[in-house]
Amino acid sequence: MKDIKNLLVLLLVLFWGSSAFGQYAYFPTQGTITYDKTVFLKNLLKRYATYAKDEDTRNSIREMMGQIPENQVLKKKLTFSNVRSSMSIFLKNIRMLLPG
Repeated sequence: MKDIKNLLVLLLVLFWGSSAFGQYAYFPTQGTITYDKTVFLKNLLKRYATYAKDEDTRNSIREMMGQIPENQVLKKKLTFSNVRSSMSIFLKNIRMLLPG
């Protein structure tokens, strides 16, 4: 009875071990990523007005705040490829700095 129990436990462990896979993930080597970035212009101008050194600059920023929209959506595009990566450029620059 003990041998059958051990055999069943061994079979269950082998079954679970063979069915346990990591998630398949695809990591592309080149491509383009497009995204939208929203800039809240009035909040940005309020921050600039807070740090302005003179009163004239603060007043001109306050006048602009009435004329601009609340936010602006910017379209961004990031292109990458495996041929030229930031790490390879970094290593190339390090090799140039090393003696010999």
